[in-house]
Amino acid sequence: MRRLAAAAAIIAGVALSAATDVPPSRRLRRKRNSYSVLLYSHAAGSVGSVGIAAMTDATQAAAQALDAIYGVNVRSAIPEIGVVFISGPPNSAAIIKRRVGQRVKAVLPTMVFSSPVVRPVPSSFINGTGSGASLVSSEGSRDGNPGRTLSVVDEPDYRPLQWSRVAMDADRAFNAGLKGGGKRPARVAVIDEGFWLDHPSIAHYNKELSFNFVPGEELMFNPKRSSDRDLSHGTHTSSILAGRDLSGHGTLGIAPEADLVLLKGLSDGGYGEDLGVMTAIKYAVEKGVDIISLSLGGVVDRRGQEDDPYTDYDESLTPEEAAAYIDMWTAITGYAYRKATTICRLADCAGCKLAKANTHPPHPPPPNPPKLDLKGVTIIASAGNDRADLDKTNPNKVYILADLPHVIAVSATGPIFWGRDQATNLDRFVTGYSNYGAPIDLAAPGGNIAAAYRDFNATCRVPLGEGRAALELRCYEFDAVLSACCSASATFPRAQYRRATRYAWLAGTSMAAPHAAGVAALIVAKRGARVAPDKLFAYLQQCADDRGLAGKDRRFGYGRVSAGKVVDLVF
Repeated sequence: MRRLAAAAAIIAGVALSAATDVPPSRRLRRKRNSYSVLLYSHAAGSVGSVGIAAMTDATQAAAQALDAIYGVNVRSAIPEIGVVFISGPPNSAAIIKRRVGQRVKAVLPTMVFSSPVVRPVPSSFINGTGSGASLVSSEGSRDGNPGRTLSVVDEPDYRPLQWSRVAMDADRAFNAGLKGGGKRPARVAVIDEGFWLDHPSIAHYNKELSFNFVPGEELMFNPKRSSDRDLSHGTHTSSILAGRDLSGHGTLGIAPEADLVLLKGLSDGGYGEDLGVMTAIKYAVEKGVDIISLSLGGVVDRRGQEDDPYTDYDESLTPEEAAAYIDMWTAITGYAYRKATTICRLADCAGCKLAKANTHPPHPPPPNPPKLDLKGVTIIASAGNDRADLDKTNPNKVYILADLPHVIAVSATGPIFWGRDQATNLDRFVTGYSNYGAPIDLAAPGGNIAAAYRDFNATCRVPLGEGRAALELRCYEFDAVLSACCSASATFPRAQYRRATRYAWLAGTSMAAPHAAGVAALIVAKRGARVAPDKLFAYLQQCADDRGLAGKDRRFGYGRVSAGKVVDLVF
């Protein structure tokens, strides 16, 4: 868990509609007349500089002063890290610095991303010769007639298509009764775009704690805001993590009995800004979540970035703004982690840097380390789909969330031509699109698209079990991750597949992060108590199959996570 980085939020999925994994544009763009006011008091996330109580007082005082400025509107604040989110006129920075004074370290523009399109390739379902049910009735045809709408209980058992469960030995954990539940279930939060709350795979979500942080939208996914009809990235990732057991229908999550908290930090259109994601993280910490899974990311250049004259957006950042932006994001991940330690006195923490024991290279421990109070939250995030060497490609570029302190960064693995040979190696290599480098902590199934380069038009036919329906589609799509995705009317699958189904294949480090978070949930539930972030990370290392070079390497980290190894874990 290394990192130092920042940026706003974008979904980390890979488009499957063409034979390419060209990295999506990650350029930040400003949101007009919207700002983050960063106060000096948090000192870039340092624990020893000021206590949370003092920081809260300082932020509240600054918020009151800001709200008194004509034309400035305080939208929200995170007092624990000294950040106030505001809207105001273009000259807000100068006005704020003049009126609020020395408390203000920086007035940063709110930065916004747009997400890459996440789209499976068209496929066709073929009836088997046995008694298995088809996904559509006989009147469904290639002329565009969608056929009848099927509920999820009418859909086949898709578990035979979940190669990721085989790679992680997930059935061993499931059959041993490790499902993320028990007397003290693991509480997991997924921060993403909207969710199909009525999808049976995630309908057991925690309705009391789940919450929307995107103004003007709802927690429920609204396809009218999306360019991909009713395909919900949030539903896909949350179902990978905690999709419930539907008794032989659909797919199955890694921790199906975990306490699932759905937090909407991105819009249904795939856009996200600092306010939504950061306040969702803070909320998750306050509500006692054990694990946060984030399948989103972006990049900022430490040297600042110039505006691209060929876009309609202002993408500029000064070096000072970039540095302060990094500080702001470092503070929020530090806050989540900091709940695992007692805030110490300056005299006891001289030279102490918050949780640097897991950085690269490691820092020596402080002489009087603070005692654990076991209240921390473990953040697990996708490494990003830029094919980037996080150490060498551009050392001035930093990634959120893979480069942030106290974040477990997960790269993606996947098979090649699994549809032709289900005995093929499932994770010999990290996928070509996945970022890599020293920040990578773990690997997990994310899906591969390499087969598309080798034979894009090749088709494969995979039976769903003896006497059951078979599925035929382009071979490389089987190498992606199948999970819940869509509404009861299955608008997107009908347009893409000419079939009604509430499931889809996606690939990306977006899919890897919830697989790893699911294993973390199994560990917490087996322990039956909260597990501090550093300790949970150590357990995850024990529950990983070493891949690539022996020991920790730049592509797999400490290895590909294994749900089956949780069975043997001793606390």
